[in-house]
Amino acid sequence: MNNKKMLIFALMLLISAAGVFACEFTFTLTTPDGNTNRLTPADSVSLEEGRQYVLSVSYVEDHKKCAVPPEDTLFLLEDERWKTGKDYLPLALMSSGGWINDGRSHSISFTFTASRQGSFPLAIIRECARGGYSASLNFAVAQAGPAGL
Repeated sequence: MNNKKMLIFALMLLISAAGVFACEFTFTLTTPDGNTNRLTPADSVSLEEGRQYVLSVSYVEDHKKCAVPPEDTLFLLEDERWKTGKDYLPLALMSSGGWINDGRSHSISFTFTASRQGSFPLAIIRECARGGYSASLNFAVAQAGPAGL
């Protein structure tokens, strides 16, 4: 009987913990040569200075209709909103296609240039009462190698 109570308690705990993470994000980077790589926040992503990349971000709401619109998702680089016109940032955003919404799925693409060497976390934040989302993609920008190698 005691094992049965513990099993029920563990199941209830798992079910309640599942609602803590309200959004499931995926990140994809397209390199200048057209290769596509899926990114995870735990990894460091190597970029070459002066090269242009496309970061595609998509998320699925893991709960019923979310009250927070996709446009309220924050992308922060060096503690600033990552947006076009801020060419002084190390990952200079060239363009953003705007959010594409399909029911509970949302996606956006960013074209940017790795303009300065160093290590730069890009924070992605969604604040909501159902747990929201917070993660960082870590970009390591190095000097570009010689052409043709």
